[in-house]
Amino acid sequence: MSNAATQRRIAWSWGPASRSWTWKKIVAASLAAYGGTASLAQLYSIIEPHPGTRTRKHWKAKIRQVLELSDKVIRMDRGVWSLASKHKAKTIRKLKARRRRLYPKRSEAER
Repeated sequence: MSNAATQRRIAWSWGPASRSWTWKKIVAASLAAYGGTASLAQLYSIIEPHPGTRTRKHWKAKIRQVLELSDKVIRMDRGVWSLASKHKAKTIRKLKARRRRLYPKRSEAER
């Protein structure tokens, strides 16, 4: 499905019922519309028409926060996210271990 067709399909689903959706559900629906894997730019473009973006000044930061904190989403590469349900547990463990190596948590003294 082309990018334009995907955007039309998901934009149609941002109807009155989606106003009550949580940001987690909005992000998950957007990822699903792209087949489970999408770049941050694709997510921004597909979520922008949602009514919630008009009431939240920093909606892009909210999307990044949801992606970072959700257990249902994994980071595949820089700026590329995927639904965890699309991958095997072994793949998820490898990706999380790689991320911990590349971005170790800072200690309280370093902050």
